[in-house]
Amino acid sequence: MRLLRRLLQVIKGIGLLLATVVKAAIATVRQRHEEPARPPRPQPHLRQERELAPGEPDPNTPPGEPEVIRVGGDTITLPAASVAPVMLALGVALLLFGIATNIGYCVIGIILIATGLGTWTWEATHEQRHGE
Repeated sequence: MRLLRRLLQVIKGIGLLLATVVKAAIATVRQRHEEPARPPRPQPHLRQERELAPGEPDPNTPPGEPEVIRVGGDTITLPAASVAPVMLALGVALLLFGIATNIGYCVIGIILIATGLGTWTWEATHEQRHGE
């Protein structure tokens, strides 16, 4: 009986943790995609005229914008930060933990894996569509 109570407490704690992670992920995605992107204000007095080293990030990139790296003559735009890889990793860890211990963890892990993959895919396609 004690073991069952303890197990229910653990499952409740994991549920609260997952709810918090999912709420934070949803809030981040909504904030990032609901606000219209403002073009950066030109600040010619802050521009640096020196040549960047290969792979060195551009210091003139405004905060919150995707980071741009110049390699040779090519410009590479790095993807924006995302919580999706963390959700995916936590889901895989819970799935494997659930295989070894309890099927409840497997269910939670599968939900996190699906959410993480969906979020990551949506963000990647959204960035490609809008050219961010």
